[in-house]
Amino acid sequence: MVKKKPAITQELLIKRFVYDSIVGDLRWRCGVRINHIAGSLDKKGYRQIKIDGFNFKAHRLVFCYHYGFMPENMIDHIDRDPGNNHIENLREVSRSCNMFNTKDFCNNRSGVRGVFWKVRDNRWIAVIGNNGKRLHLGSFSNFEDAVIARADAENLSGVYECMITSARKYLDERSL
Repeated sequence: MVKKKPAITQELLIKRFVYDSIVGDLRWRCGVRINHIAGSLDKKGYRQIKIDGFNFKAHRLVFCYHYGFMPENMIDHIDRDPGNNHIENLREVSRSCNMFNTKDFCNNRSGVRGVFWKVRDNRWIAVIGNNGKRLHLGSFSNFEDAVIARADAENLSGVYECMITSARKYLDERSL
Protein backbone atom coordinates (compact mmCIF):
# COMPACT_ATOMS: atom_id res chain seq x y z
CA MET A 1 0.00 0.00 0.00
CA VAL A 2 1.33 3.41 -1.00
CA LYS A 3 1.54 5.93 1.79
CA LYS A 4 -0.39 9.14 1.07
CA LYS A 5 1.36 12.49 1.52
CA PRO A 6 -0.20 14.27 4.51
CA ALA A 7 -2.28 17.40 4.02
CA ILE A 8 -0.30 20.22 5.55
CA THR A 9 -2.35 22.74 7.48
CA GLN A 10 -1.46 25.64 9.72
CA GLU A 11 -3.03 23.74 12.62
CA LEU A 12 -0.75 20.72 12.03
CA LEU A 13 2.32 22.96 11.79
CA ILE A 14 1.50 24.90 14.97
CA LYS A 15 0.95 21.60 16.78
CA ARG A 16 4.37 20.23 15.76
CA PHE A 17 6.58 23.32 15.38
CA VAL A 18 7.40 26.71 16.81
CA TYR A 19 8.45 29.39 14.33
CA ASP A 20 11.57 31.20 15.52
CA SER A 21 11.19 34.63 13.91
CA ILE A 22 14.70 35.71 14.97
CA VAL A 23 16.45 32.85 13.18
CA GLY A 24 13.71 32.28 10.60
CA ASP A 25 13.40 28.54 11.22
CA LEU A 26 10.87 26.02 12.43
CA ARG A 27 11.81 24.24 15.67
CA TRP A 28 10.34 21.01 16.99
CA ARG A 29 7.64 21.63 19.60
CA CYS A 30 7.73 18.09 21.01
CA GLY A 31 9.61 14.81 20.90
CA VAL A 32 13.26 14.01 21.50
CA ARG A 33 14.44 16.99 19.42
CA ILE A 34 12.37 19.60 21.23
CA ASN A 35 13.55 23.17 20.45
CA HIS A 36 16.02 21.93 17.82
CA ILE A 37 15.82 23.36 14.30
CA ALA A 38 13.70 20.98 12.25
CA GLY A 39 15.01 19.28 9.15
CA SER A 40 18.28 19.22 7.31
CA LEU A 41 19.88 21.03 4.40
CA ASP A 42 19.75 19.58 0.90
CA LYS A 43 22.66 19.95 -1.55
CA LYS A 44 21.28 23.28 -2.84
CA GLY A 45 21.09 24.80 0.65
CA TYR A 46 17.32 24.49 1.13
CA ARG A 47 16.10 23.12 4.46
CA GLN A 48 13.85 20.06 4.17
CA ILE A 49 11.64 18.82 6.96
CA LYS A 50 10.25 15.31 7.13
CA ILE A 51 6.62 15.05 8.19
CA ASP A 52 5.03 11.59 8.40
CA GLY A 53 7.76 10.15 6.14
CA PHE A 54 7.55 12.84 3.42
CA ASN A 55 9.98 15.70 2.80
CA PHE A 56 8.71 19.26 2.59
CA LYS A 57 10.69 22.41 1.85
CA ALA A 58 10.91 24.47 5.03
CA HIS A 59 10.19 27.74 3.22
CA ARG A 60 6.81 26.40 2.07
CA LEU A 61 6.01 25.25 5.62
CA VAL A 62 7.03 28.63 7.08
CA PHE A 63 4.74 30.32 4.56
CA CYS A 64 1.83 28.07 5.58
CA TYR A 65 2.62 28.49 9.29
CA HIS A 66 2.45 32.27 8.90
CA TYR A 67 -0.35 32.78 6.33
CA GLY A 68 -2.54 29.76 7.10
CA PHE A 69 -2.46 28.02 3.72
CA MET A 70 -0.04 26.11 1.54
CA PRO A 71 1.00 28.21 -1.46
CA GLU A 72 -0.24 27.16 -4.88
CA ASN A 73 2.76 28.68 -6.67
CA MET A 74 6.46 28.85 -5.96
CA ILE A 75 7.95 30.50 -2.89
CA ASP A 76 10.73 32.94 -3.75
CA HIS A 77 13.56 33.88 -1.42
CA ILE A 78 13.74 37.61 -2.16
CA ASP A 79 17.43 37.85 -1.19
CA ARG A 80 18.20 34.63 -3.15
CA ASP A 81 19.52 32.92 0.01
CA PRO A 82 17.86 29.48 0.27
CA GLY A 83 18.74 29.33 3.95
CA ASN A 84 16.98 32.59 4.85
CA ASN A 85 13.44 31.53 5.78
CA HIS A 86 12.44 34.74 7.56
CA ILE A 87 8.83 35.38 6.58
CA GLU A 88 9.78 38.87 5.32
CA ASN A 89 12.11 37.19 2.82
CA LEU A 90 9.48 34.81 1.41
CA ARG A 91 6.82 35.57 -1.19
CA GLU A 92 4.56 33.51 -3.39
CA VAL A 93 5.35 34.07 -7.07
CA SER A 94 4.86 32.51 -10.48
CA ARG A 95 7.56 30.26 -11.92
CA SER A 96 8.64 32.94 -14.41
CA CYS A 97 8.97 35.54 -11.64
CA ASN A 98 11.00 33.08 -9.58
CA MET A 99 13.29 32.42 -12.54
CA PHE A 100 13.96 36.14 -12.98
CA ASN A 101 15.11 36.40 -9.38
CA THR A 102 18.21 34.27 -9.88
CA LYS A 103 21.88 35.17 -9.80
CA ASP A 104 23.51 36.38 -12.99
CA PHE A 105 25.54 33.78 -14.83
CA CYS A 106 29.20 33.67 -13.87
CA ASN A 107 30.17 34.45 -17.48
CA ASN A 108 28.23 37.76 -17.47
CA ARG A 109 30.90 40.38 -18.12
CA SER A 110 28.71 43.43 -18.81
CA GLY A 111 27.21 43.49 -15.31
CA VAL A 112 23.70 43.69 -16.77
CA ARG A 113 21.67 40.57 -17.39
CA GLY A 114 20.64 40.21 -21.02
CA VAL A 115 23.22 42.68 -22.35
CA PHE A 116 26.44 41.42 -23.92
CA TRP A 117 29.16 42.46 -26.34
CA LYS A 118 29.17 40.72 -29.71
CA VAL A 119 32.74 40.82 -30.98
CA ARG A 120 31.90 39.86 -34.58
CA ASP A 121 29.51 42.80 -34.97
CA ASN A 122 31.41 45.15 -32.65
CA ARG A 123 28.09 46.00 -30.96
CA TRP A 124 26.15 45.58 -27.72
CA ILE A 125 23.28 43.08 -27.94
CA ALA A 126 20.19 43.20 -25.71
CA VAL A 127 18.00 40.10 -25.22
CA ILE A 128 15.31 38.91 -22.82
CA GLY A 129 13.69 35.55 -22.17
CA ASN A 130 9.93 35.23 -22.53
CA ASN A 131 8.01 31.96 -22.09
CA GLY A 132 11.13 29.91 -22.72
CA LYS A 133 12.10 31.85 -25.84
CA ARG A 134 14.95 34.31 -26.24
CA LEU A 135 13.81 37.61 -27.75
CA HIS A 136 16.35 39.81 -29.53
CA LEU A 137 15.82 43.44 -28.48
CA GLY A 138 18.39 44.99 -30.79
CA SER A 139 22.06 45.71 -31.32
CA PHE A 140 23.57 48.98 -30.17
CA SER A 141 26.84 50.85 -30.52
CA ASN A 142 26.27 52.37 -27.07
CA PHE A 143 26.13 50.20 -23.92
CA GLU A 144 23.58 52.45 -22.20
CA ASP A 145 21.19 52.19 -25.16
CA ALA A 146 21.32 48.39 -24.87
CA VAL A 147 20.65 48.61 -21.12
CA ILE A 148 17.68 50.93 -21.73
CA ALA A 149 16.25 48.49 -24.29
CA ARG A 150 16.62 45.65 -21.78
CA ALA A 151 15.03 47.72 -18.97
CA ASP A 152 12.10 48.70 -21.23
CA ALA A 153 11.51 45.04 -22.13
CA GLU A 154 11.66 44.07 -18.44
CA ASN A 155 9.11 46.77 -17.66
CA LEU A 156 6.71 45.49 -20.35
CA SER A 157 7.07 41.89 -19.15
CA GLY A 158 6.37 42.76 -15.51
CA VAL A 159 9.80 41.71 -14.25
CA TYR A 160 9.99 44.74 -11.93
CA GLU A 161 7.32 43.12 -9.78
CA CYS A 162 9.74 40.23 -9.29
CA MET A 163 13.01 41.96 -8.55
CA ILE A 164 15.23 44.97 -8.97
CA THR A 165 17.03 43.97 -12.12
CA SER A 166 20.63 44.74 -12.96
CA ALA A 167 19.43 46.89 -15.89
CA ARG A 168 17.18 48.98 -13.61
CA LYS A 169 19.94 49.20 -10.98
CA TYR A 170 22.46 50.41 -13.61
CA LEU A 171 20.06 53.09 -14.88
CA ASP A 172 19.03 54.20 -11.38
CA GLU A 173 22.66 54.59 -10.28
CA ARG A 174 23.27 56.91 -13.23
CA SER A 175 19.88 58.70 -12.98
CA LEU A 176 18.95 57.64 -16.53
